[in-house]
Amino acid sequence: MDDLITFLNDQYTKDERDVGAPEKNYEGVHSRWGQRRMVAEIAVKRLLLRGHRPGHFAVTWDTDGEPEYQIACVACCVDVNPEIWPCRHIRLLALPYADQAGYREEWRIPLDHPRVGSVEVSGSRPA
Repeated sequence: MDDLITFLNDQYTKDERDVGAPEKNYEGVHSRWGQRRMVAEIAVKRLLLRGHRPGHFAVTWDTDGEPEYQIACVACCVDVNPEIWPCRHIRLLALPYADQAGYREEWRIPLDHPRVGSVEVSGSRPA
């Protein structure tokens, strides 16, 4: 479970290092955003990651009507339909890094997931 958190924190650390590298030539989207916005975006992602973490037990029911206890996201366990960890929010945060070493396909969330809505992401690999 912590592998996804570790993976994302590692990616954010790399992003921070890239943003702070003076030899980087910020062209295209980077020059439009600027370093300040990129640093703020990384900080917000870290805050989201801190809020969404495994912690609560969720009870689901198997086909025989027997309870199954699973770990749910503490932030997403507020309704009668809790999300099993890793929740869709954290899986979506990982999606831009799907082409990086260490990304696991089991973390991929379909972009037409019923709780996500339909969206098209330019440059993303097909699910």
